[in-house]
Amino acid sequence: MWRVSKSVVCAALFFPAAVFAAGPRSESSIGDVLRVRAGEELGPASIAVEGAPAVRWEQVEGKDVMYVIRPDWVQSLLGASRDKASLLAKGLVGRAFPGLGIEPTSEVGLSVAVDFVKAGSSVEIVLRGSKGEVLKSLTASSSRPVRWQTDLGRFFGNDLGEESRVEMRVLRGSARGFLSTLVDGKPGPGQPLLEKAGGSGYFNYAVNWQTTSALYYTVSFGPANTCGDLYTFRNGSWLVGGGWLCTNSSGYAYKGPWTWASTPSDQTDKPAYIRWPDGTQTTPDNHVWDKTCATTYRTSPAYPNAVPLSYYGHATDAAWGAGFTNSWTLARSYFEDRTNPASILYWSPSTGSYNAARTGVAPSLSGMPAMTAYWNQTTFPPVSAHVSGHTYRWQTCVDDGHCTQCADTTFTAP
Repeated sequence: MWRVSKSVVCAALFFPAAVFAAGPRSESSIGDVLRVRAGEELGPASIAVEGAPAVRWEQVEGKDVMYVIRPDWVQSLLGASRDKASLLAKGLVGRAFPGLGIEPTSEVGLSVAVDFVKAGSSVEIVLRGSKGEVLKSLTASSSRPVRWQTDLGRFFGNDLGEESRVEMRVLRGSARGFLSTLVDGKPGPGQPLLEKAGGSGYFNYAVNWQTTSALYYTVSFGPANTCGDLYTFRNGSWLVGGGWLCTNSSGYAYKGPWTWASTPSDQTDKPAYIRWPDGTQTTPDNHVWDKTCATTYRTSPAYPNAVPLSYYGHATDAAWGAGFTNSWTLARSYFEDRTNPASILYWSPSTGSYNAARTGVAPSLSGMPAMTAYWNQTTFPPVSAHVSGHTYRWQTCVDDGHCTQCADTTFTAP
């Protein structure tokens, strides 16, 4: 029978067969045990082991019917067992990507469920950040087949990043694993820990603006003659399209075209990938339809009849648009003497006066990548460059890769 270490009797209802070693590595053998070794950040309360399932009896059309009740994480493992690719033998490494579709400020809870299929199985589980650094790790072994789950902790999206991954290496025996995520209190679609790749999936553009050509989605090196489901985290919610794309005999497929004009509003698919019937999936890719111009604001003090002594502000983009990034954001400030509308003069840093043709001066930008960027103009006309009674307009534009509503400040020099 399974035995319980006295140090974790309080959790016996949830894992009636666990011995947990935290901090310094220690070994003990107490009959049939699940032995977990981890750092101090993981304790006994983070482990659950499947016990005898609960049952519920109901009368259905005059007959007694028994329903078996299992925790969600056990159901996930049972579902994964239908995919042959989910069963990993000694030496194989299964991977899943917890950062897919996660916004930087979202709170993410991670847990991994493991099915030890053979007696004497052992695995190493490692959570890695975007640069490959180890965030959490543990090893576990069991003297007999058992299903169990470990809570890896809580993170923010910017702690993980899209390249973060959970790895499960099978050291002995055979096992399958399943990653579950809880994003801002809502469950995301689980991912089996798979060793086999499912090909490359990619869009021909990362962002489609009004002037961008049509969008296509392509899959290369996928399974041959196979139809897969589309999984996309669109505008904050997961969508699944069954049988959305089918490959040819070479594992190649594409869909499209889609156009900016036919897309009704801003749309972010982050990520999008194809999951095949064997449980594998394509590499994820991101795409944005940007339909709404950004808006630039001045937040520094300004007075109708005084020359500004500072000049700064911010810009915002609509939710699910392209936002601001060094890859495509352009910012310019224009300082205009508009006293004679027919002959507007621009201030130039090289001359220090309003006597030039249209000249833009770049402000510094911070806070990117994000949906809000902050600008600060450190180079702008001094008070001495202005003529009393002349009308001036200072204008700053921070675009989202295509357009923006600029911030205007108009004043008459005293």
